[in-house]
Amino acid sequence: MTTIEEKILPSLKEADALPFLFVGSGFTKRYLGLPTWENLIDHIADLTYGNKFQLAATKNEANKLYDKSRNYNAYMTYLTDLVSNDLDKVWYTNSRFADSRQKFGQLATDEQVPPLKIEIAKYIKSFDPSHILNDRQDEFSALKNLAERSVAGVITTNYDTLIESAFKFETYSSQEELLFHTKYDLGEVYKIHGSVNFPKTIMINSRDYQEINEKHKYISAKLLTIFVEHPIFFLGYSLEDEDIRNILFDIQMGLTPEQLEIIEKRLFFVSWRKWIEVNI
Repeated sequence: MTTIEEKILPSLKEADALPFLFVGSGFTKRYLGLPTWENLIDHIADLTYGNKFQLAATKNEANKLYDKSRNYNAYMTYLTDLVSNDLDKVWYTNSRFADSRQKFGQLATDEQVPPLKIEIAKYIKSFDPSHILNDRQDEFSALKNLAERSVAGVITTNYDTLIESAFKFETYSSQEELLFHTKYDLGEVYKIHGSVNFPKTIMINSRDYQEINEKHKYISAKLLTIFVEHPIFFLGYSLEDEDIRNILFDIQMGLTPEQLEIIEKRLFFVSWRKWIEVNI
C-alpha cells in the first residue's frame, strides 16, 4: 500500500517550491464546528421567521424552481435570496434585531450592507477561532506548526478568520483586493469569497454568485501563477464542489499540455476519515 509520504514527497521535491493550501468550509467545520452553507441559512431563517414551518415552506418554494439534488448551488442561492428578502422586512424595525441595529446599523445605512450579511458575519464571529474543538486540538496544532514553516500561502472561500488567526499571514479579504494585488509573496491569505471582518465582501446570494461567475476567469488568471509554481493541497472541499471545478476548468484552459501534465501531479485533495487520505 502506497503511503501518503510516497504519494506526496516526489511531487514536492520536483516542484522545488512550498505548497499553497486551498481551504474550504469543511476545514472550519472540522476544527471550529462552523455550519455548512445550508445550516447557516437555517440559522438566519430561525432568526427571521421564529418557527420551523415557515422555513420548510421557503425551502419547498426554492426546491420547486431548483431541484436541490441536481442543482445545489442554484437551489441554495435562491433559498438564500428568499430568506434574505424576508429578513429585510423585519430587520430594520423588529425588536429582536435591536442589538444588531445598535452594533451594525451604520453598515446597513451608510454602506448598504444587506442584513443577511450582517447577521452571517455576527453569527460566524461567535465561533472563537482560538477555541479549536477538543478532539481536534493536537491535529490543528500540528497543522499550524507545519504551515508556519512549510506553507507558502492560503487561498480560501471561507468567510471566517481561522486561517489568518492561526497562521498570522497577510490577508486579502475580497476578490477586488486579489484582483488589484500586483504580486505574490510568501505568507499571504486570499479570501476569494469575502470575510466576516468586512461583511459587505461576503459572497453568498444569487447576485454575488453571478459576480463570481463573471469574474471566474479573472480570478483564475490571477491564481494561474500560483498553480504553475506551487503544489496545491485542497482541504475541506468535495471533489464535486462546483466552485472548485469551475476554477480548475478555467485554469486548465490557460495551460499548455506540458504544463497540464506537470500540474496534475501537484494537485492533492485531502479528506478526513479515520485517517487522512490524499487523492492525487
